[in-house]
Amino acid sequence: MARQDEFLCTVTVEGEKLGVWDKHDGGASTAQDAKYRPGGLGSEVSRGGPKSVDNVTVGREYDPSRDHVLSRRLGDMAGWARGTIALQPLDRNKVPFGDPFVRNGTLIKVTPPNYDSNASGIAMFELEFSCDGKVS
Repeated sequence: MARQDEFLCTVTVEGEKLGVWDKHDGGASTAQDAKYRPGGLGSEVSRGGPKSVDNVTVGREYDPSRDHVLSRRLGDMAGWARGTIALQPLDRNKVPFGDPFVRNGTLIKVTPPNYDSNASGIAMFELEFSCDGKVS
């Protein structure tokens, strides 16, 4: 059994390795479903349909020395830059287990940290990718 923190998430955009990310959400494989009902009150039959991969959002604590220039540059690349997100399961000793979940797609959203003068939470930096291609 695994906990949610027993993974290593890494991101690459346009060949540039962006390091380790703290949060990963999305990437589920989904499909449409066509159903057919034969005559004579026959039982409904699922025929499946086209597959799609949900968007993936990754996030990490905003470190100005690392992420300030990066977030501005990636913001200019939204809508066309290609990225790869790898989610590697780790065992309790931080040793990689099996093959990583890999999703590829287009960078579609770059979210800089939120600001609130009355808050004390951690400032987060997020990227969202519209995934496509083979699920691996």
